[in-house]
Amino acid sequence: MIKCSDTAEDMREAVDAIQAIRRTGGARLALSPKCYNFALRSLSRFDMTECMGKVYSQLVQDGLLPDTVTYNTMIMAYCKEGSLAIAHRYFQLLRESGMELDTFTCNALVLGYCRTGDLRKACWLLLMMPLLGCKRNEYSYTIVIQGLCEARRVWEALVLLFMMQQDGCSPNLHTYTLLMKGLCKESRIVDARALLDEMPQRGVVPSVWTYNTMIDGYCKLGRTKDALGIKSLMEGNGCDPDDWTYNSLIHGLCDGKTNEAEELLDSAIARGFKPTVVTFTNMINGYCKAERIDDALRVKNIMMSSKCKLDLQAYGVLINVLIKKDRVKEAKETLNEILSYGLAPNVVIYTSIIDGYCKIGKVGAALEVFKLMEHEGCRPNVWTYSSLIYGLIQDQKLHKAMALITKMQEDGITPSVITYTTLIQGQCNRHDFDNAFRLFEMMEQNGLTPDEQAYNVLTDALCKSRRAEEAYSFLERKGVVLTKDFAKQHVLEKHVHFLIICVKKVYLPMKRYTQCLSSAVVIPSFFTRPRHL
Repeated sequence: MIKCSDTAEDMREAVDAIQAIRRTGGARLALSPKCYNFALRSLSRFDMTECMGKVYSQLVQDGLLPDTVTYNTMIMAYCKEGSLAIAHRYFQLLRESGMELDTFTCNALVLGYCRTGDLRKACWLLLMMPLLGCKRNEYSYTIVIQGLCEARRVWEALVLLFMMQQDGCSPNLHTYTLLMKGLCKESRIVDARALLDEMPQRGVVPSVWTYNTMIDGYCKLGRTKDALGIKSLMEGNGCDPDDWTYNSLIHGLCDGKTNEAEELLDSAIARGFKPTVVTFTNMINGYCKAERIDDALRVKNIMMSSKCKLDLQAYGVLINVLIKKDRVKEAKETLNEILSYGLAPNVVIYTSIIDGYCKIGKVGAALEVFKLMEHEGCRPNVWTYSSLIYGLIQDQKLHKAMALITKMQEDGITPSVITYTTLIQGQCNRHDFDNAFRLFEMMEQNGLTPDEQAYNVLTDALCKSRRAEEAYSFLERKGVVLTKDFAKQHVLEKHVHFLIICVKKVYLPMKRYTQCLSSAVVIPSFFTRPRHL
């Protein structure tokens, strides 16, 4: 029954059946130690430690003595899942029973230490194994090498590679590939390539996983020519590229070499490669980066005809580029398509479309998307509200913008500096400086620090309304450098005095102070124009 078990569920049913038979048959139907060990090993294949614990308890209840195989199987299973405390209990039972630990026992514990991130103990036990009477093997070294590579301690892993060769242990395919992967993560692609070239000399044949590791490493460094060279090498060595190979190469080529990516895809399809969601998404991303939106839409249509659906990431990239090209209507149609497939657009997708509509003056359409967003259960964020507020102010609907900021606060979202600056701009456009000052104070009360744009919007508007003295007083209270509009209002003397104060308070570097004085009639603005999202 256990031999026929191919899944965890099959194993669970087999164990339940054995326990039922054991209950009804009593001691007559007790399993032998060999059968128990086989059951434990089978359970460990599916990481079923809970069931293993029950089977072990049954073995003890039957009056049988666990042997080294029993203990090693239990120790390895718990070490694999990172339950070192339980593994140590079985290790203690092994020692108390008078049995000697062997290489398998040590390897299991080394694995457990690596899984829990205790590389110091893993390395210590690896070094101590000969003193404990346990011979180190390739697996002993490879376990620690993997742990070190995952912790980005590749130099130490390379030291272990040298040690294992001195210890008479030959690195295997897994050892080499792990080291190459670790080196590629550290951008040490030359060292990784050296290991690839060393493998055949030591009688180790690289696998498709090994070659893919190198291809991925080269692609991430933008060295697609070298990556294609690895593909040619693997084919020359009789190793056929798989889906991962092609997807990795296409992903790398799509970063600026979309024509080559398309040629590779056509060649791969001719050889029987079936594009996946990942393949199509990479092509769409590549065309979008190159702003070849029509090609991206063409790939999307091919994808849809292949009954292969885009994921949200691909849709998001597509919508972003459509908006950049002012094709907001198509972006909205794409949003409807997302919803029709039962996908849930995220806040970034909704906000991109809202922002796109606002920038082309279609605030009504933006508000419709905002309502749809809330209806679909997607919570707006500060950028969503900021975009809408900007659009409403541009559309001369300040009262609606003010109502929106109230709703924003009711939803528990704190307006950003940009949100407040946009509202201040709206009030200044109406010459309602009382409300503009009120918003400025509100911004500070909410723990936000006004930036250059916030000051610039308010002071420039006051100066243009011939209220420079009021602007000067406001800035003097805040300790901020004045703008060129003060010079036009004939307050140059006060401006120079204020510059001196700013230098003393370290608000203004001496170099900038000298530049301001030398400009005579026109004082250069220290602020930039207000920016929007």
